[in-house]
Amino acid sequence: MENVTHRPATRVICLDGAHRVLLMHWRDPFDGTLLWEPPGGGIEPGETPLEAARRELAEETGLDPAAIGDESVTVERDVRWNGKRYIGPEHFFLARFAGDRPPLVRDGLLPDEQVNLQEAAWIAWSELDSLPDRLEPPQLRTVLATLVPDGPHDLPATLHNGPHNATDGPHDGADGTHGTAGGPRDLSDGTHGPGRHS
Repeated sequence: MENVTHRPATRVICLDGAHRVLLMHWRDPFDGTLLWEPPGGGIEPGETPLEAARRELAEETGLDPAAIGDESVTVERDVRWNGKRYIGPEHFFLARFAGDRPPLVRDGLLPDEQVNLQEAAWIAWSELDSLPDRLEPPQLRTVLATLVPDGPHDLPATLHNGPHNATDGPHDGADGTHGTAGGPRDLSDGTHGPGRHS
């Protein structure tokens, strides 16, 4: 029987002055699978999702955590990482940064994260579907459209249907969102990705 851990988590959609999205390119230490996803990780006991987002952003990138706004989109994820399975909500927050491609600092990463983080890159929205490895979560374009309605939606807001070992959750709306305008929204989907697993 598979060991499943409930793991609430948080991620940060970081945009630079040209609306490029910051993505972390991770290698799974268990099977070597490569994937791209926004910075983030598990919510520690006693933390709110926003507090966790600010901590994770500072640890993984060195970017100013004060840039993170209060609004979030929630994605139900089913994550296989390092030979384990984690399920639970991930709260996606938005952070905007002035200038092009703000420099990043990796000093806050744990030793295993230093090894498994292949690179971090500021990616144009038009390039999201042509990344060489899997993009997570698959509904990242829907998260972007919800958090950044003024963004460069130059491509259809389609979901990346690359391989992943989980099933989709229920959806209320055509775009997969749950919730009300101005409040937290849910985007349900099973996905795989890294982050701190405590």
